[in-house]
Amino acid sequence: MLEFLTERASMAHLLIVDDDVFFLKMTRKILEFSGYSVAVAVDSSTAFEKLKKDNFDLILTDANMPGGSGFDFVRKVKNDPATFEIPVAMLTGRRNREDVLKGLECGAVDYIVKPIDPDLFLEKINGLLAPKKKELAGLDYIELPVQATARWEIKFEITSISEQGLTLFSPIAIAPNSYFILSSYLFGKIQIDRPHLKVIECLPQPTRENTFFIRAHFVGVNQSELQRIRFWMGKNILSEEKKVS
Repeated sequence: MLEFLTERASMAHLLIVDDDVFFLKMTRKILEFSGYSVAVAVDSSTAFEKLKKDNFDLILTDANMPGGSGFDFVRKVKNDPATFEIPVAMLTGRRNREDVLKGLECGAVDYIVKPIDPDLFLEKINGLLAPKKKELAGLDYIELPVQATARWEIKFEITSISEQGLTLFSPIAIAPNSYFILSSYLFGKIQIDRPHLKVIECLPQPTRENTFFIRAHFVGVNQSELQRIRFWMGKNILSEEKKVS
């Protein structure tokens, strides 16, 4: 039974682009049953016809489609002045890390891997449709256009993990909607690859100097990795309960 979300955009209008008709019907039912208005398209050309006729709050697109890939479709949406402000998320069975990076580089705001968990999927959609939070008070971000690659090594403190993502303490602020990859021995214990993370919230901690609380969601985590996270969490919850008893 689905645990329906109480906080979501009222009658948000979504467009799903996928050539798998069965998946389209299933996903449409999940979203419509949760209060969303949904239109579907089986290829990118049909999707653009619908984009010309209607306004959408979010687009979900597969990567593999006839007549052009989902990656190309995201680029076209983001390069078109009429549609570039619409958030686009990949919703695909392609789960390689290279594909996740490619989707984000094309302009996708998230990368959701099939098969979907209905509850987690609805949480993702709700988060993508949530109003933008106010900029963090007292934090200024100066931008200078450059073309370069870089790595940084900063020690984070992971304070909790869920199927949705992680909470962290960081010595630096990271802007919401930023993406990063985190390395930790914890992921070796869980037996998952280093996850891609999207920053959802970053707040200064008044009780800890030069420390920021960060809430980040997993991006591109597949069903097998979710099962490992669930198994590891369940095993450790049982261990804690035994200690208490």
